[in-house]
Amino acid sequence: MSASDEFIKKLGSAGGAGGRGFTLTPAAAQRLRALVIHSPLYRSFLETHPETISWLENPHNRDATYRRGAFFSEWKAFSREHAAMPNRFDRLRTFRRKMSLRIAYRELNARSEAREVQAELTQLAEFCLTTVTEATLAKWTKRLGTPWDGERDQPARFCVLGLGKLGAGELNFCSDIDLMFVYEGLGQCRKEERGQGTANAEFFSRIAREISTLLNERTYAGFLYNVDLRLRPEGAGGPLVRTPNSLESYYWEAGQAWERFALIRARPVAGDLSLGEELFESINAFRYPRHPPPAVLAEIAGQKARMEREVAADDQLGRNIKSGYGGIREVEFFVQGLQFLNGGRIPFLQTGSTYEALDRLVRYELLERSDQVFLTAAYTFLRVLENRLQMRSEEQTHSLPEAETGLRQLAVGLGFEDVDRFDEHLASIRSRIHEIYLSLFGKEEPDEELEAWIQVLSGGEPSPAIWEKLDRWFGPPRDTIPPAIRNFVLGGPHHLLTREKASLYVQLAAQFDTVLRPLAHPLRTLGRISSFARRYGSRMQFFKACSENPAMFEALSLLFDRSEFIHDLLSRHPEIVEEVLGPNAQRSKDARRIEQEIARLPQDESFANWLWTYVRAEQVRLAIAEVLTLREPEEIEAELSHLADGVLSFALRRVDPEASLAIVALGKYGSQESAFGSDLDILVLAEEGSDPENAGRKVQALLRLVQQSRAGSRIFDIDLRLRPHGKDGPLVSKPETLLKYHQGAAQTWERQMLTRARPVAGNEQLQETFVKLRDQLVFARPLSATEAAEIWTMRLRIEKEKGRPLNDSCRAFKAGRGGLVDLEFLVQLLQMKYGVDNRALRSPNTRNVLRLLTLQGTLEPTIGQRLQENYNFLRKLEFYVRREKNRGIAEIDSDPDQERSIARWLGFSSFETFWEDHCARMQQNRALLLATIEKEFGLTAPVSV
Repeated sequence: MSASDEFIKKLGSAGGAGGRGFTLTPAAAQRLRALVIHSPLYRSFLETHPETISWLENPHNRDATYRRGAFFSEWKAFSREHAAMPNRFDRLRTFRRKMSLRIAYRELNARSEAREVQAELTQLAEFCLTTVTEATLAKWTKRLGTPWDGERDQPARFCVLGLGKLGAGELNFCSDIDLMFVYEGLGQCRKEERGQGTANAEFFSRIAREISTLLNERTYAGFLYNVDLRLRPEGAGGPLVRTPNSLESYYWEAGQAWERFALIRARPVAGDLSLGEELFESINAFRYPRHPPPAVLAEIAGQKARMEREVAADDQLGRNIKSGYGGIREVEFFVQGLQFLNGGRIPFLQTGSTYEALDRLVRYELLERSDQVFLTAAYTFLRVLENRLQMRSEEQTHSLPEAETGLRQLAVGLGFEDVDRFDEHLASIRSRIHEIYLSLFGKEEPDEELEAWIQVLSGGEPSPAIWEKLDRWFGPPRDTIPPAIRNFVLGGPHHLLTREKASLYVQLAAQFDTVLRPLAHPLRTLGRISSFARRYGSRMQFFKACSENPAMFEALSLLFDRSEFIHDLLSRHPEIVEEVLGPNAQRSKDARRIEQEIARLPQDESFANWLWTYVRAEQVRLAIAEVLTLREPEEIEAELSHLADGVLSFALRRVDPEASLAIVALGKYGSQESAFGSDLDILVLAEEGSDPENAGRKVQALLRLVQQSRAGSRIFDIDLRLRPHGKDGPLVSKPETLLKYHQGAAQTWERQMLTRARPVAGNEQLQETFVKLRDQLVFARPLSATEAAEIWTMRLRIEKEKGRPLNDSCRAFKAGRGGLVDLEFLVQLLQMKYGVDNRALRSPNTRNVLRLLTLQGTLEPTIGQRLQENYNFLRKLEFYVRREKNRGIAEIDSDPDQERSIARWLGFSSFETFWEDHCARMQQNRALLLATIEKEFGLTAPVSV
């Protein structure tokens, strides 16, 4: 008789003594032999607890699969039998080993399949974890009180999350259990309805530490589980417990590729399970994104390769069935990779179980049936092999024995004739697993560029290759560039750098040569994008969105370079980004469409705030249309005017439902050439016989509504000073009063002002009356030379008051010599002379009249063409500088930043080149104006007043 047979016979006798008449049959002896040969640890346990033999052979224990309830029942019985053990956790440790022995006994004797073994081991771990968690919570609640959620006025909640094989429900005999702890509820512990001073965060941190200690602790009775907490956010350096909000913020802001894969197999396992379920709902799009970042698989492959290089040498990896070539991890990564790529759009694939995922991938034709069959069998074989290695001593090992005897015992125990047959089978499996793994992940090669950028983002000095790019993108000064790049990627000096974040940045930076080239201030623009990203959601979300949609990053770069106004508004309202960047947002809208959209806003006390937001969104939309679709400023000016028309028309109907008033637009607004930040010059008319006080009250209500202010700016600034008698006159004019004023006290320039008058809202009969009145006042007779001289004198007065000295006149592009006012005055003089007989010249739009004057020969073609080009150039200049801050700007400041912006936006290589061209145009404008008014009016115009 062999030594093992003698030992089994001895155990059988002892087991019979403790087993109430139990007899060890030959079949039972054979089953027992398999256990004692393969596991010296369990052999020792049976020696100490021989009564376990009869318990093992009980059909319920030998042949039935335990569910969680069975472990609770067995624990009650075990606790009664071992009540003499003074430490309940030692009792639990002994119980855990006895239950593991039973599972090994069944597995070695083919009483259970591999998946059943893994499920039972997982259920056992959850039972032990729940028991420890409940005992620890009860202990510290008794001492410190109940942790209380002050916001919800209820007990705070705590949950233990399982990841890895525990989360997947696929534990083996000595798996680490990967845990995370989460609690919900800010506040303090309460005892007898009084706060006890212990903060909830401190309470639950104590709970988490004690749970981990109890599970890890080794005593004479053994241990429960090796606990690994390194999968929590920030690893070993991170907080032991977090709130759901903290976890959400971390994953969306700093979550890495490997954390996405880790969370695929995560689930709540102890404590308040509903808290864990709610958490996973909130971060589900992180682990199963609908649009997966393309670099994640490469990052996972790279990390796996690095782990292999760091953890083990080549010869050790060859024996390592988990981490090595074609091992367990490659099967799991392959399956999780397919889940990650497809789970966002196919929720059915969202499972933590490797086996279930393999089945589901085939059902959705994401995996060939032959590969699924092979991988299921191969994974099962490797997991059985892993169990055989670990059940020997309950040690966490994944390496095949080096000694020939150990290999032979392992091979024979798995049904192979000898070690060679076992080696051949294992090599064949691993080779095909690796081939399938590479079909998804490819062969990882060192990414030198990524490593170089990680060095920069970590605070290191850029390499020469990186400096070459930085210089090309941003230019001098060098010292500001690396910190700005780090802030762009990380969002602040204390934020985490992750490889996934660095990888996303590298993908984004691949666009820089194209995207940054047309920008006036690329580094400043990245800063604006960085501040926008903080409001967008999380920096990771933003980078991913830009990686998935490169046009979005290019559009934001152009917009934020050209307009602080656009940047500020989109940063306050990032939710409108997709709307204002979408193709439908570029459509044209007339005043009627604007009114219809305003009518859909909430018409309650919040209406003015909604109207402010609507107008700003429309202004941003139009600025975007000009920047991104290359629509001419002339078109955008017209649409800005339509926007004002619609707002005034709707507001007037709101304050004047009787339609007793009408609004006339004047100045640039009247000519439909509104720029960003333009005031609205208007004249308000009332019906003859109407009550002046009532009409005045309506106008005041109109002004309060349309000039509503938010964030330091009004919806529109309304200017009524061009009404009869200016600021001293009544707010409302009547047609008869207006006629008498212009026939009496009005000056010539006030008649000239009406050339750009345009009715826009209110009583239609009043609007028609005004048009006839305007024609009577302005176009009844041609402008005389005397009147032309008066108008020119007014022009020179404006130049003196609002222009600049002669040596700096070009900076005043609006009121300076040869500026926009020069060209507008010239056009209006010619309108007032020739519009008497040519109704087409009565258009309020300056550009239209310039074109007509050229086409009809009033202006010589070369002169007319040059004036049109110069007018468009100056209007574009005005449009661009006003677009930056959405306010009126009439001069070019002596500011290098603005000078650089203007030159780049207008297509010049430098400000000096722009300045030379710009000044030449303004000088040319003045010369052509003087020559024209001398020719048309016989006027030798003075150059100053």
